[in-house]
Amino acid sequence: MDEDVERSEAQVLPGTSLISAKNVIATPHNQFTHELIRSLQFNYGDEIGSAKPFGGVLETATKFVLIVDDGERHCWVAGDRGFYVQVEYEILRKL
Repeated sequence: MDEDVERSEAQVLPGTSLISAKNVIATPHNQFTHELIRSLQFNYGDEIGSAKPFGGVLETATKFVLIVDDGERHCWVAGDRGFYVQVEYEILRKL
């Protein structure tokens, strides 16, 4: 072993770093209906603005399949990596 190599300390990630099973689709979609018109911070909560942990950032032009449209302001979409999140309908553009 090389004595000059420093290893970082192992860390156990908190439970909040995992994606909830209800937010993952087993077979990710490969045909998309919409894309984002701007980047978006999202969470895995049951509704937009909920106190659930921060999920990440979806970049502009990320493609999705529209799964559920509540007919109002929000909708549920599935991405190419199999995650299922709620977004505001106004930031989607139909492909």
